[in-house]
Amino acid sequence: MNPDDYLKLLKECPDYKVQVGEQELDRLTAECGVYDNWPILVNSNIDSLVEHLSNCGKYRLVKKQTENTGEVYIFDYIPGIIKLKVRNIHVYDTTGHGYTDNSEEIKHSKRQLGTHNLTIVLHPYQEKNNPKQHRVMAEVIEDLANYFMQNKMNFCFPKSIGKLHPDELERIVYYESGEETK
Repeated sequence: MNPDDYLKLLKECPDYKVQVGEQELDRLTAECGVYDNWPILVNSNIDSLVEHLSNCGKYRLVKKQTENTGEVYIFDYIPGIIKLKVRNIHVYDTTGHGYTDNSEEIKHSKRQLGTHNLTIVLHPYQEKNNPKQHRVMAEVIEDLANYFMQNKMNFCFPKSIGKLHPDELERIVYYESGEETK
């Protein structure tokens, strides 16, 4: 899906619950896939990205730690309730979570691993029942997507399909600038 179309869908998506199978979900989760542990894949230099997030006034670096994938930077979204975890990409961040035998999901996963080197994972704070958490996540998604597009940085939202459209892989958001930034 085109990033501009997805961002418009995020903005226009109403804030109410819908029934998806046995689950009652936020419309943003059902239609746009926005939920906890939501990855954004980006092709960027980690130091440059961390510097931008630290200096733009919207995010506050909480801590830096080392994990098995390398350095990890954890930020708070200053307006509220969302944490961002910036780290090297892993197959678990991609479409199919790296655990699939679906050939289309495998194709997307390989594409995502081939054109992106970092992941930003969005998490709501531990207050899991905050009714605004997905709307605030949508604000962060929009902010980051706009920054990436302005700076011609490849990015992907591998979980943008939405719970209402589980087999519509064409809904995965890709932005490819044609410029290398690794």
